[in-house]
Amino acid sequence: MTYISIYDPLPCGPESYYEELDRVQQVEMTKRQKERRHKDKVEQVSALARKVEEGTNKG
Repeated sequence: MTYISIYDPLPCGPESYYEELDRVQQVEMTKRQKERRHKDKVEQVSALARKVEEGTNKG
């Protein structure tokens, strides 16, 4: 049994290479960061709206 028979890299396509995996991971992380920022902005606007509403109800 040789090393080649244990691990044959030929069936692996380019999507399995580290560079491609890194690129795909970076795209996904960027997308998640944008979604998180958008969610945080929505929560901040909602909190501000509640404060304004509470302020109007008190006065």
